[in-house]
Amino acid sequence: MNLPLSAWFGRKQMIRLIIISVFMVYFQYFYSANLGFFNTVPNLLLPVVIYYSLIRGNITGLILGFFLGALLDINSPTTFGVSTLLFVLIAFLLGEMSSKINPRLNRGEQKVFLLLILFIVNLFYFFMKDLIFLIFNVGQVLPFL
Repeated sequence: MNLPLSAWFGRKQMIRLIIISVFMVYFQYFYSANLGFFNTVPNLLLPVVIYYSLIRGNITGLILGFFLGALLDINSPTTFGVSTLLFVLIAFLLGEMSSKINPRLNRGEQKVFLLLILFIVNLFYFFMKDLIFLIFNVGQVLPFL
């Protein structure tokens, strides 16, 4: 069952996804450090993965999570592969969860649910990234010190 990528998306949706991803990668690398509080750098790529995993489905989220995670990992050699792993894991879990929860909510509840999921997934991402860093980089500088 080898379907081309354009079979999962329409051509306009695929172009829109690529443009949004390129702009978010650009803003992540050049402007996200200015948006953080208390010396934190927000992850601007994670909301894109969350949105496409919940709205478009599991395959779209997995593909996007892999490529955006890999682009984010290029800039951080000490934790190379961790963002890719976590983005794919988050996309898979949200894609599975969206088929069970999303159809039951009305429009207003979906927005509140999306904000709540965004907050919880961000906490999960940063906690797991720090935990993986602590486990595999013993004796080096810790990320939160």
